[in-house]
Amino acid sequence: MKILVVGKGGREHALIQTLSLSPQKPELFSFPGSDAIFEIARPTTATDLPSLISWMTEHSIDLCVAGEESYLVTGDGLANLCEKNGIPCWGPPKESAQLEASKEFAKDFLLRNNIPTASASACDSLESSVAAIDGKYPTVLKFDGLAAGKGVAVCPDEKSALEFLDEVFTQKRFGPGRLLVEECLVGPEVSIFAAIVDDQYLILTPARDYKRLENDDLGPNTGGMGAVASRKLISQELLEIIDESIVAPTVAALQSEKLPYRGFLYFGLMLTPDGPKVIEYNCRFGDPECQAVMPLLSGDLASFCLNGAKGKLDKQLISFSDQWSVCVILASHGYPESSRSGDVISGLENTGQQVFHSGTKRSGEEWQTNGGRVLACVAQGPDRMSAVNAAHAAADQISFPGLQRRTDIGILNFPDAKSHAAENIRLTLTPDDIANGIETLAESIRKANPESAIALIGIRSRGDEVAERLLTRLSADDRDLNFGVLDISLYRDDFEHLRENPKLQESDIPFPIDGAHIILVDDVLFTGRTIRAALDALSDYGRPAKVELAVLIDRGHRELPIHATYTGIDLETNRHDHVHVSLEGTDGEDLVRVVTPQKP
Repeated sequence: MKILVVGKGGREHALIQTLSLSPQKPELFSFPGSDAIFEIARPTTATDLPSLISWMTEHSIDLCVAGEESYLVTGDGLANLCEKNGIPCWGPPKESAQLEASKEFAKDFLLRNNIPTASASACDSLESSVAAIDGKYPTVLKFDGLAAGKGVAVCPDEKSALEFLDEVFTQKRFGPGRLLVEECLVGPEVSIFAAIVDDQYLILTPARDYKRLENDDLGPNTGGMGAVASRKLISQELLEIIDESIVAPTVAALQSEKLPYRGFLYFGLMLTPDGPKVIEYNCRFGDPECQAVMPLLSGDLASFCLNGAKGKLDKQLISFSDQWSVCVILASHGYPESSRSGDVISGLENTGQQVFHSGTKRSGEEWQTNGGRVLACVAQGPDRMSAVNAAHAAADQISFPGLQRRTDIGILNFPDAKSHAAENIRLTLTPDDIANGIETLAESIRKANPESAIALIGIRSRGDEVAERLLTRLSADDRDLNFGVLDISLYRDDFEHLRENPKLQESDIPFPIDGAHIILVDDVLFTGRTIRAALDALSDYGRPAKVELAVLIDRGHRELPIHATYTGIDLETNRHDHVHVSLEGTDGEDLVRVVTPQKP
């Protein structure tokens, strides 16, 4: 059996590695490929899509596997040209690949077929986009076209929205195209993959990727900085809901709209309080999710894809391990805005785990960087943390100048390892609830700190109010009390602005931080980003002896998970600490916690 895989990155490296393990022992080729891929697959002499079709015909290729998405919509389309030349292709034709190539096409498809998704408006100018946003933030802006995972921006405010709109319509960073202004969905994300053959399908191991460049989901959007995969990632009940409400209706709609499909289809989902909703479709395996999922697969992937391309879904040919798999991406200097090639990579021989090459090249005996995302360190384990520890330990062994990496892959967004389905409650606090909560919070602070002097830091406006009321409530105590406020937005992706924020400077925290016992006070248990930002800002004023978190929960109209995790920084050691806050019940007495950051 001769198989050609189209693509050159870490996803294709993982696919080819898995295909090579098939019992059929296929002869493997790749276009355009890479130096790492060519260690297990052979190159072609093709230079473009037409010459690739000619090469495959001349060399009697039995199966073409579409890894990289762009070739599906290039020219007449990879799968379309394969069909015309009698070459089975595992990948959809150009007309069906519009589900990924055009955000507007995908949104219309979803809405037309009543598949849960966010509401959206299509715009063709900066002015019409601003009008569609209508001052409602946060908002999601999506370029209507392929953009290597970088054509989407979650904009917390007008400034960030205008910057992205300028990139799209003025600078034309992604080329010509329209834009979707979309409702911002809230909740954890999950990636679902299905192998589709006409009206039949098989759901593969679920995964979750990490799009932002930096820890705690901060920094710019990337193609993906890591992923975690496991059949235990979500509950069976939730998977059944996703199947019934999203996957099955999508397959049925493809059939009813006469959109042929044989290949992998990626469903990017948001698990909102109203149920799972589709964020996006990709007409191939995700990257870096593929690198995490492929090591869990066993069986005959080569025959599975060949039979599928010919119209038969042989589910029994492949199976998936119940283990966890974690993928950590190492990126080059300047990524994602740019990349730097030629930096020498060391330590590859010391990882003890699988390493897939996303953007590397050979130079003599050395491996060098050759792209934005450079390497993917992947490890498996019987439980999540064993896989996490092994993958990060492998990544620790590798170095090159300018290396960028997240250290919270497989850790962030896992507040409760025993429960993978979010529990939700609806709760609105009355004035009496708030008063009782402050009383309970004050008592908790007294018990936690019976003698030491404390300083209260109010975060945002309501945190300010709560801290001020706490200050009044505690003022009768025989201790030194101080109070300050940090103006921090929940939706900021980059907190560097704190260093220059006029409001922060004007508030001028009126007490010495150095050596103080700090209690951060907030009114909303939301995400770790706010706490992280506060700690980062405090480091400019001095080093607290101890930091605690006090939270009075006012969810208002929101519906949020009961379980949540704050991630903070120990300012003395810069060690990341994780704070798990568990709220059981819905009455005012159960809404207050004072917790001290501990190691996971």
